[in-house]
Amino acid sequence: MKTFKQLSDGFSRLTRCLGIWENAGKNCTVLKTDTFLVSYPKSGNTWLRFLLAQYMTNQPLDFYTIEKVIPDIHENSDRKLLKIKNPRILKSHQTYHSDYPRVIYIVRDPRDVAISFYYWQKKVGMLAKYGADFSLQDYLKHGFVESEKMGIISWAKHVDSWISHADVLGKHLLIIRYEDIEKEPSNVLRKVIDFVGFNIDDVVINHAVNWSQADKMRQAEGVTAASIMPDRILKWLNKERIPFVRKGKSGQWRDMFDAELQNVYWTQFGKWMEQFGYEKK
Repeated sequence: MKTFKQLSDGFSRLTRCLGIWENAGKNCTVLKTDTFLVSYPKSGNTWLRFLLAQYMTNQPLDFYTIEKVIPDIHENSDRKLLKIKNPRILKSHQTYHSDYPRVIYIVRDPRDVAISFYYWQKKVGMLAKYGADFSLQDYLKHGFVESEKMGIISWAKHVDSWISHADVLGKHLLIIRYEDIEKEPSNVLRKVIDFVGFNIDDVVINHAVNWSQADKMRQAEGVTAASIMPDRILKWLNKERIPFVRKGKSGQWRDMFDAELQNVYWTQFGKWMEQFGYEKK
């Protein structure tokens, strides 16, 4: 049986996502001691956030309790964020922000980002206005590549906004690839812990990695307002019961991209994909 607090928190989270409550976002007050976990949406920010937060607390967390450890600036008010004990670690999807003092930037192969982003947008009802038949293939060919027509900054612009300022940030920027989190989560977490200045404890690292496996993170989604709503209400909101944490696997694009689509993505994003070691085929 879920507690009233869990249900209340779930409803609060949904209303923030719907924009009913104001969140800090780009107007977040930045402190000199802050560290930001930044990425384009669906690029592994949540995964790394759980790894680090569960290391910090040495206990498994869910999508509510994590907000007390590494809060999301897009889901919390500035007033609430300022109550977090310093030094703060904050989750952000913002483009380059000159006031961010320390940044861990997570990057992922845009072909996998596109697939994951499609299902997330479908989950929250963002694709409904394009018609019920707006398929994954339609989205891969037009939606993601032409994301700015949908009012969403492109993957290329987001990545470039941070990478082009790498010299400015210098040692205050740590770049992490999603694929490396998947391949070597313990080593990636160790780098992050060292970057933020925490003491390294291999036993706790092992715990954090174990608690952050995809199946356990799906369980950690817990009860949200969307998950307890009747199907008719979800339909009215143009939403579906799609988990926030899906497969968490790299290379899904290989089963969905033909040669033509591969060339389109390489033309659009190849400059940055090459820089991060992503193969054309």
